[in-house]
Amino acid sequence: GRFDGQQLIPAAALAPMHLPQAVSNVPEDPATQRAGFYGLGMNVSYTDFGGVQWSHSGAFASGAATAVYMLPGSGFGVLALTNGAPIGVPEAFCLSVLDLATTGDVSRDWLQTVTPFFAAMAAAEDYSAGINWDAPPADAAPAAPDESYLGDYRNDFYGDVAIVPVADGLALRIGPRPLEFPLTHFDRDTFSWQPAGENAAGRSGLSFLIGPDGAAISFRDQYLDKNGPGTLSRVDGVGE
Repeated sequence: GRFDGQQLIPAAALAPMHLPQAVSNVPEDPATQRAGFYGLGMNVSYTDFGGVQWSHSGAFASGAATAVYMLPGSGFGVLALTNGAPIGVPEAFCLSVLDLATTGDVSRDWLQTVTPFFAAMAAAEDYSAGINWDAPPADAAPAAPDESYLGDYRNDFYGDVAIVPVADGLALRIGPRPLEFPLTHFDRDTFSWQPAGENAAGRSGLSFLIGPDGAAISFRDQYLDKNGPGTLSRVDGVGE
């Protein structure tokens, strides 16, 4: 919490970041493996020599994978910034540097070690269902009139969400601010949009269910479905 000789953030306020708050890595064999923990925004673990180790990786889907590892007891740390995908390169670099700093030798091929973990994480984060949302089918059916989709939708998890008109079509309005995300037509009553944030792994498909009167009665979204129930029902009597 200090910079240029000044205390910017009280040490007590930062302390919970560096203390185990939850178990993030449960060992398969507790007799030979150590558990890993999560602080607040920081991983907390212990080295082979019993030292405390803090680490964090981020900026995964932003094309700027980063990693930082610190050994507070030794006053040593290493930070790696890249403009690459999250495949484990900055982590492998940092872990190799830590090996050199603590033992004088790199203990293993760290890139080979960590890559499978990142591949599994990427697969779990993929909500596209194998669909290339940037390439609508050549025989795509036209959308219904915009009025068929406009209105307010909700479920108990996400609360109130709206499909609103914008200059060139439709947009998804969501969140407490709220934020608007333009919808791009894909095929008939299916659209796509680009979520924001470091965990937004590409475009998400949003499909409307149309009722007998030609108006949408609900929609289901891939990205929302990944984090909670992604089906939202239209609120009766409310429209744009």
